[in-house]
Amino acid sequence: MITGIHRCKRINSNISTIVQITHFAAVEVIPVMSNDLLIQKQDLDISGWSWRHVKSKYDRFDTGVQVIHKRTKLEAFCNGAFELKMNQENALRILKSKLNIIMHLKGVKLDEIIPTDVAPKLKTVREYLFYSKEVVKDWRTKRKTNAIRDVLNGNIDFFT
Repeated sequence: MITGIHRCKRINSNISTIVQITHFAAVEVIPVMSNDLLIQKQDLDISGWSWRHVKSKYDRFDTGVQVIHKRTKLEAFCNGAFELKMNQENALRILKSKLNIIMHLKGVKLDEIIPTDVAPKLKTVREYLFYSKEVVKDWRTKRKTNAIRDVLNGNIDFFT
C-alpha cells in the first residue's frame, strides 16, 4: 500500500495580482486483495449519506459511504457508485484489502493488528508545478521531469 500527498501548484491568472494556488490530494494506492476476510458487523462503523445538487446547472444526486474498523480505526470511503449499497460494498472491499495488506506485511492475524500499525505516514510524494517552467518533482526518488502531461496521464516509470 502506497500513501502520500500530491501537491499541485499553479498561478491564478483570473485575478489582477499574481497569486500562487496550491492544491493537495492524499492518495492511497491499494492492491486488490482477497475478500475472504471475515469482519463482524459489530466491529464496523458504517455511515452513508446522499445529497441532491439542486443549485447546480445539472440536477444530480450523489451518495457516499464511510466504513471504519472500530478497533484499528482504519477507514475506507467510497462515493463512486450511484447506489448506497454499491458504495458500501466497495468501501468494505477497500477496507478488507487494507487490513489484508497490513496482516501480510506484519505477519499477524486480524485481532493482532495494533492501531499504530495502520497510522498513515503521509509525506509529500510528488509536486506538480504548473507555471513558468512546468515540472514534476518526485520527493522519494529525488528525480524531476518536464514531461508533466505524461506523468498526469500515468506514465510514472521515470520515477521507479
